[in-house]
Amino acid sequence: MQLRYLIHKEVVKRFILTNKRKNKKGFIQLLSRLMNGYKTILDASCGDSQLLTDIVAEKGNNIDFAIGNDISWSQVSLIKNKNENISFTNHDSTNLPFSENAFGVAICCNTLHHMPSEKHLAKLFQNLIRVAEKVIIVEIENPQNTGGFPKLLNKYYYEGFLQDVGERYLSQEEFRLKVEENSKDAKVRFSNFKNIQGNYMIAEIEKNKKTVSK
Repeated sequence: MQLRYLIHKEVVKRFILTNKRKNKKGFIQLLSRLMNGYKTILDASCGDSQLLTDIVAEKGNNIDFAIGNDISWSQVSLIKNKNENISFTNHDSTNLPFSENAFGVAICCNTLHHMPSEKHLAKLFQNLIRVAEKVIIVEIENPQNTGGFPKLLNKYYYEGFLQDVGERYLSQEEFRLKVEENSKDAKVRFSNFKNIQGNYMIAEIEKNKKTVSK
């Protein structure tokens, strides 16, 4: 498993799924804007992604501290980090140990389709909303719906080679319903970001001021 992800990180991401082709800069800038006003960040299911380190670099001195968390420490160990304001933890995102409103914003990327049941999905939302004032959910739209290159990429590379076992991909309508069902007392906004990998569905969940102040 670790060898496959090293190949993914050092070969495929550097020469095939490059940052330019993925418009990574545009994606980081978008997420950074959505985090404006918040100085503490949790990446709740970071995997081996450099997303958190890139966001913190983009925001510069506007961040007090950030934590990247993942259930797999072997994945986290692949992240290259030299920023002293970023720490990493190893917890199940459906059972986070952090206190209520410990973070200004929590981000969770491409995790919903890995949840094995509706119960696990609900617990994930409950934990994210509990520990942060604002939650940003990013989820790739079902590649079967998107079609074209994203469909082939998911079938033969992510599922075939990397053995990504996520099976609960969502359509845009299903994504909206899941978010709304699990954040009934919050303000929710939806948007999209498209690149070579597919259509990324984004939900911003903000708790009301009364909930935050409790």
